[in-house]
Amino acid sequence: MKDSGKRLAVTLLPLLIGVLAFFLVIGPRALNPQNIAWLGSGDPATHYLGWVFFRQSPWTFPIGLNPTYGLELSNGIIFSDSNPLLAFLFKPFASLLPEPFQYFGIWFLACFVLQAWFAWKLVGLITPSVGIRAASTVLFLFVPPMIMRMTVHLSLGGHFLILASLYLSLNPLLRRRRLAWGALLAAAALIHAYFLAMVALIWIADLAAKYFKQKLTLRAVGIELALLFLLVSFCCWQAAYFTVGGTVRFRMASVCTAPIC
Repeated sequence: MKDSGKRLAVTLLPLLIGVLAFFLVIGPRALNPQNIAWLGSGDPATHYLGWVFFRQSPWTFPIGLNPTYGLELSNGIIFSDSNPLLAFLFKPFASLLPEPFQYFGIWFLACFVLQAWFAWKLVGLITPSVGIRAASTVLFLFVPPMIMRMTVHLSLGGHFLILASLYLSLNPLLRRRRLAWGALLAAAALIHAYFLAMVALIWIADLAAKYFKQKLTLRAVGIELALLFLLVSFCCWQAAYFTVGGTVRFRMASVCTAPIC
């Protein structure tokens, strides 16, 4: 019983560290889904407005289309940086949610908790020391790039995606790698294109390393590349990455021929 209690405490420690870091950096008010005062200007306002229009728009296919958002042009939830992953999660309950409603405070809490969790797991590949893992987790939680991006571009707080990709690539005992990498790449695609690019590069580097070390056959590499490419393409399609095409560029170019441009 004592050993199981100790293991439970060690398991919960990184999660507790992540929650404490969230309250220190962001504060509890962001968790109120009806508090939109902190989203009132700059890019956060754009992120929130994208969600508001998406919430009120009819269902479409692909589901990430945001037809009422934008000036005379259809748009996609990905282009307002409104975190399609959470937008897709909450839209089915739009009629039940209060007005106003924002999920970015919940997103920040998830970012801190998952950053702590994957930092803990990543450092655990090097040392079993609880003290070193805890100290390293705290350092990962207060890295300036994450904190600085969080308050400006809300979706870019998801640095845990990078730590998760490093953990998957460095873990020698990883099982069901296609499932793990597929879930991570899909999540990155539905959060932000920047994270998708970074996670995809680490995945491809890991795939190449496994092949050259003869841990994966050429056939296995080809199958994984094809399957996960199709998965990511589907996620990008549903998040409306491909809604801005040649017609839109032509129309925008026509507008910019006016004397004011």
